[in-house]
Amino acid sequence: MITAITGPLIVQPECWQVVFSRETTNPWIRRFVPGEFKHVSAYAYVPFLHVWAFFDPHIAGTDIILAAEGDPALAMISSRIKNAAVVSVRRHSHKVGKLDSSERRSRSIGLPLLGYCVPSVRRLVGVSGGAFTPSGFFKECVAYGGIPLAEAIDGRAGIQSA
Repeated sequence: MITAITGPLIVQPECWQVVFSRETTNPWIRRFVPGEFKHVSAYAYVPFLHVWAFFDPHIAGTDIILAAEGDPALAMISSRIKNAAVVSVRRHSHKVGKLDSSERRSRSIGLPLLGYCVPSVRRLVGVSGGAFTPSGFFKECVAYGGIPLAEAIDGRAGIQSA
């Protein structure tokens, strides 16, 4: 007998693959952003719904893209991880009502101004810190407990190991 496993129909991913890109199409950013990494974005597998969510903040706005499991998602992931490092980060949920005022002030540093990628992804995954560059944020994600992935194609591996 086959037993169907049902799950929630509304899901917030718990584990994100944070992508630190070494390249950018914007020559200004490439020239003036210090460090190895020039941009940061993220993607996550959404269990039970069988889709992948992609979050990419940039100067012109924020792209949120959903891709079906399988070849569509693999194509999206492959295009995003070229010449990049990936860190699997378990999302930390902030319960603002339970924070004291000093904790609220320290977390307010990451306001997503002008589509700037680092504070936007920082707020998505809940990693606190003060780095302004993707390279500095990479170090904070690893210090937070993020796991650098040698093979980033299957982000579900990060869900099990994070």
